[in-house]
Amino acid sequence: MKIVSYDLHFNFQKSSDYINGKEKISAHLNGEKIELDAVDTNIKGININGEPQKFSMDSKKGLVTIEGDFNGPCDIDIEFVSKVTHALRGMYRVRLNDHEFLTTDFEPTGARRLFPCIDRPQYKAEFRVSVLVDNDLDAISNMPIRGTTSVSGRKQIEFESTPPMSTYLFYLGIGNFDHLSGKLGKKDVTLIAPKGTLYSTDFPVKSAIASLKFYESYFGIPYQLPKLHLISVPDYAAGAMENWGAITFRERYVQAAKDTSAATLSAIDEVVAHELAHQWFGDLVTMKWWNDLWLNESFATFMAYKTVNKLHPEYDILNDLIDSEKRGALLGDSLSSTHPIDVNVVEPEEVSQIFDEISYGKGGNILRMLENYLGEEDFRSGIRSYLKKYSYKNAAGSDLWTELEAVTGKPVSEIMKAWIIKKGYPTISAKLQGSKIKLRQEKFTLLGKTDEELWPIPLIVWRENSKDALLFDKREIEIPSKEFIKLDSGSTGFYRVEYDGALMENITKHVSSLGILDRWGILNDMTALFMSGRKSFKDYLSVLDSMSNDKEPLVMNSIAGDLFSLYTIDPTNSVLKDKLRNYLQKFNKTLGEPAKDEKHSLTVTRGSIRTMLVQLDKEYASKLAKNFSSYDSFDPNLRRSLAVAYSLTANSAADIIEKIKATKRDDARQHLIYALGLSRGEKNYTAMKKSIDEEIVPRQDSITAFVAASMQPENRKIVFDDYDNIMATIEKIFTGSGYLSRFIEITAPILGIGREEEMKRELFSVHYPEASTGVKKGLEYLDIMSRAKRSMQA
Repeated sequence: MKIVSYDLHFNFQKSSDYINGKEKISAHLNGEKIELDAVDTNIKGININGEPQKFSMDSKKGLVTIEGDFNGPCDIDIEFVSKVTHALRGMYRVRLNDHEFLTTDFEPTGARRLFPCIDRPQYKAEFRVSVLVDNDLDAISNMPIRGTTSVSGRKQIEFESTPPMSTYLFYLGIGNFDHLSGKLGKKDVTLIAPKGTLYSTDFPVKSAIASLKFYESYFGIPYQLPKLHLISVPDYAAGAMENWGAITFRERYVQAAKDTSAATLSAIDEVVAHELAHQWFGDLVTMKWWNDLWLNESFATFMAYKTVNKLHPEYDILNDLIDSEKRGALLGDSLSSTHPIDVNVVEPEEVSQIFDEISYGKGGNILRMLENYLGEEDFRSGIRSYLKKYSYKNAAGSDLWTELEAVTGKPVSEIMKAWIIKKGYPTISAKLQGSKIKLRQEKFTLLGKTDEELWPIPLIVWRENSKDALLFDKREIEIPSKEFIKLDSGSTGFYRVEYDGALMENITKHVSSLGILDRWGILNDMTALFMSGRKSFKDYLSVLDSMSNDKEPLVMNSIAGDLFSLYTIDPTNSVLKDKLRNYLQKFNKTLGEPAKDEKHSLTVTRGSIRTMLVQLDKEYASKLAKNFSSYDSFDPNLRRSLAVAYSLTANSAADIIEKIKATKRDDARQHLIYALGLSRGEKNYTAMKKSIDEEIVPRQDSITAFVAASMQPENRKIVFDDYDNIMATIEKIFTGSGYLSRFIEITAPILGIGREEEMKRELFSVHYPEASTGVKKGLEYLDIMSRAKRSMQA
């Protein structure tokens, strides 16, 4: 079956929960039956080539089956009624003060909630769309408006036809809008938001135009659509979504005021660049099936950091790629319950759960490792060849490796097959034996369960006067020890290294001459080696102490962040608590007070360090909390630390809720919502839940509040007792997504420490299919964290 086009017409009535629709699906069939995806849709009638058809609806599977087999060209006409959903999925309503905004979010399988279709990425088609709305409303879709006509006293808006694209990339928004625009050549690049919610400068528009110009040059292919909308959505489950020509964002990732924080500005640049990379890698060329989702997301992750690093070198954004994306990927991929990058998915609930640290972070870092192995120019040449060959088509990951191999002559397919088909990654043990260093690879897992897997590891050996590259694809090898400094120069590899005592002592001697990312890699590996039981807590702290005078923000934040995670596991451990508090006080003194024109990374790290510090230093928190009445005018880079300090000092959810009500900007409000979750006690917890029910806390941020409440040591019993209700709330808001799964993964281990058997019984009873991965990971993290707590107390 080939789908040629969808002709869609929607009739929207204000405040109605139902949408009347008509569509014509033009298809070519080869003696096949027709099955269409449709969820919560009332099919009123189906004609094929003008003839009425019998059909059946399987609401459990979300399938409409038309009786009979069909051959040749078929025009499938369907009249239907679909629903405006109450979840942040499909087409849903955002209620604003005096009006409403209807918006769509379809990835991976939401299109079927608005119109019957073959909701699978390999069925690309052209979309011709028209909408009938009241005269005071406007509409946005993937393409520009072709024309507007008056129909029965209402307004019909017709859009130009799209190029062939997948259903999950379709977008439609209806409401009243404010906007500001810039130009990419003759094409409009427009930031648009529901009326009354646009507070941004033109920073995001300029950011988008700069990224588009970079991509046009890098890919050698112009941006293909005649316009681009950046759409700010006030209540949105995802961070952003790459709908072709009509990209949707959470407000804080696409709106920048004059006092927006440094961290938010760099996040806007990164998220905008990520979604724009998809306009080529994902939209122009699309995966055949969801097993190659990682290629879309990994490539967009990789390219976003490359782009922002080129446009804003002052951000040191590649450090963020390592510290956020690689850190999370190495952690998640060290579980037995991890999945390969190229994962087999069948059911819709499986698709939603692979939007994770493996598809984004691991894949992005594997591409970074591959580029380092092939060389930047050869890598880019292969990417260009791939995009040109498969434009407007579907492709598989193997197609990309074939193009890269053809350009470079290197065994790309062989290397990539090992890294994307296998779960997990290796650890290399390095032992000094006379004039040689013996290297041995084995699979790394936090629970210590290993197997016989081998990886072809592109290894960079750093020596005093050289950097040697080799492919380590055996169980063991020996390398010369002469002038050896360390492995994995620049932390470009996706593996861990465990050095013996003599080699670690040598590295410590050279630590001041190591690069920032090399120091980060040593710290991150030591944390993992402790968590896996391979290193003692004493040895771990010894390495941290040896690097605690480092004045590089990335290193300070890594030491503090890893220890804070351990403190979260065992907040009553006085040795750990004192050690962490001393580090935080020391780092805060090193960072000093904000200064004009200081490094971006210093500004961002100061905010992070102080947010942790107020949770361990009551005197510091009490002093800072006195500024809460000036929250709106307070340094935006330090607002989270202020909000948390006030929450812990005043312990008044009511005060924070009033401030949330008065705060209209998403970036400033998110800190308050996090702080709200940290307020202690049953009364404050009940007030927090009420604010979620009443949507004072926007639906999109409900998880932030619940996660924060789970992290508050004094609230953990309260949250655990309410866990079933919390899961039901999250499932209702985020139906069809992986957010419930991720919530369980994050919170269940923390809440379960000290009540392991109770939490395991709770997780074994979870009945939401879309949470199955989170349950497995949560159970495994619970075992890992419980063991770590025992190790810290030994």
